[in-house]
Amino acid sequence: MKLLYISEDYINSQVHHQLLQTIAKLQPDCQTTVFSIKRDNQCKDIHGTYSPVDYFVSIRELQSAENKLNSSPFLYKYLFPYKIKRKYALLQESVDVKSQDYIFAATLFSEGALAYQIHQDYKIPYMVAVRGSDVNFYLKYMPHLWKLGREIIENAYAVVFLSETIKKQLLNSSAFSKMAKMLQEKSVVICNGIDKFWIKNRFSDIKTLNYNVLYVGRMDRNKNVETLIKACNLVRQWFPQLHLNLVGEGGNRETEVKKMAAERSWITMHGGVYDKEKLKALFRSNDLFAMISHSETFGLVYVEALSQGLPIVFTKNQGIDGFFSENIGVAVNSDSAENVATSIAQLFEEYAEVQKSVVNLDLSRFQWSAIAQQYLSLFKPKI
Repeated sequence: MKLLYISEDYINSQVHHQLLQTIAKLQPDCQTTVFSIKRDNQCKDIHGTYSPVDYFVSIRELQSAENKLNSSPFLYKYLFPYKIKRKYALLQESVDVKSQDYIFAATLFSEGALAYQIHQDYKIPYMVAVRGSDVNFYLKYMPHLWKLGREIIENAYAVVFLSETIKKQLLNSSAFSKMAKMLQEKSVVICNGIDKFWIKNRFSDIKTLNYNVLYVGRMDRNKNVETLIKACNLVRQWFPQLHLNLVGEGGNRETEVKKMAAERSWITMHGGVYDKEKLKALFRSNDLFAMISHSETFGLVYVEALSQGLPIVFTKNQGIDGFFSENIGVAVNSDSAENVATSIAQLFEEYAEVQKSVVNLDLSRFQWSAIAQQYLSLFKPKI
């Protein structure tokens, strides 16, 4: 079986690699080819750290490709039809498209449009995944692409949602509500997995509350760290012993976050921490994890925090919200420092009960072996 996996995000997220590497182990006769675009030299690219890689990888550099055409990457970024046309041309230069048995598009619009075009040309069956970018960007700000989105879903044989929240957002939208029945029949919810390190190193003890709050991630506008700082400042009116630990680097608000941290003795900046053992120690030395992103497809760092016994503060109707029936923390309004503050205070007051619930969670659904089997089952009826 030959599978074409299309994802621009492949080069900066290990999620895709973890899935494909696990599929390669479980189904050795599945020949997978990943096609990805690297937009420019400033683009975060960590795919060189993926090891081992038991599948084929084709990454095209957009800047050099556009230079050959005397064209500008600006067109690729802002003109959607041009983007799909160029992506298709680069794909055909790199991969024997017509020999593929299946196509998996990692997003509904950006990758799904390409899979749909290939399907029209070669009748190759495809499935699409719906991610946070689809509902938080394309669905909100690109109404001229809604018709295309519906056509992509109508012709896909399966639609994968990364969370129930994303599924509800798409089903309830004015753009897709009229095709809800069809969408329900084709859809399946499959979450992302976490590295087996976190599963093997579960923390199952009951913590003593020391009012230490942890954040791990980039310092960009979406991650909303400045609002988290303001919220923690408010919480200190009731719990003056609160200490905030910020782990991460990079992002368009890093300078502002560092300035705010330097002015507050109760904040510690740890910079980027990538060693899993060091991250584990940081998780375990804190009491709760808070990340109040404005938008989030899933947020695997939430599950990593849960694996280390930390209740979490997360954003309403984003990412992990609605995934657990158990009491794992508090969902908040990411735009309101006051709401975040009262929610953190509430979690402190109910800490013993919530933390006990967290350490007893069943996290087996986040093992990549189980997740890869779910994806393979979507191909089996077609083999």
